[in-house]
Amino acid sequence: MGPAQQGHGRPRRRVLLEVEEEATRLGWAFFRPVIGEVVTAAEGFEDGELETVHRFLASVLEATRRARPV
Repeated sequence: MGPAQQGHGRPRRRVLLEVEEEATRLGWAFFRPVIGEVVTAAEGFEDGELETVHRFLASVLEATRRARPV
């Protein structure tokens, strides 16, 4: 294990990124409509259905992490 590694082989270095105001504005301009549509779509599901979707997406995310470890 190299000097920049600690437990589980993960790097311990941190990088601080500063986002310019214009980048934030452009991000919101792009994603706000998408977020609004997703919220509207979710309103058409019962709580139990949303829980199933949540469990499915969490499972897929975990499977992806196992298949492609960082």
